[in-house]
Order: sequence, then structure tokens, then C-alpha cells
Amino acid sequence: EEFSSLLIWSLEDHCEPMEWTLMYSICMSSLISDLLSKGHARGQMVWFQPCALHPTSDVIFLGTPLRILSYDLKGNRLEEVYRARDGVIITGCYYPAFTHVRF
Repeated sequence: EEFSSLLIWSLEDHCEPMEWTLMYSICMSSLISDLLSKGHARGQMVWFQPCALHPTSDVIFLGTPLRILSYDLKGNRLEEVYRARDGVIITGCYYPAFTHVRF
């Protein structure tokens, strides 16, 4: 199961020593099943990776070469937020950037 999970950690810096806290564990198999059940990947190989975290809410953005998806970590909801035109590939999904500052 550890190989099919995406783990979201938070560095707690308000205490000494600083420590990492596991915030979310996402089952990738269920995300892929959800993606397939919505018809987003019929007849395609399913591949996606984390692209970004929303700065003010518990949402992670996942990228595929053809789509950008948002996943609400608290509500366990997967939604398509962008679909590339035919013949266009989203190259940025291959270069993830993670920036998140909690105030």
C-alpha cells in the first residue's frame, strides 16, 4: 500500500525541535478508479503526478499530459479544472513545483 499512496507532510516549526507531521495519505488506486469512473481516461494509460498545493485551502493539483485536476483533501473530491485542446500537451506537469506557506 505504501507504494500506491501519496503522502502529504507538514513541517511544524512552532515547536523545538521542528518535526514533520503526516497530514494526509491519499490512496492513488482510488484516485485512478475515480478518474476512470468519470470517463476522463478511457482507452488511455493513466499517469499523473502532483503539480502544486493550493496556498489557502487543502487542495492539491495533479497533472497529466492532457489535464489538470484538483483534489480536495478534506472532501475527497477529484475535479477536472483544465483540459488541453486536441494535439496539445501540458509540459509543465513533468516539472512539479511545491510552494506552500501557512500563515
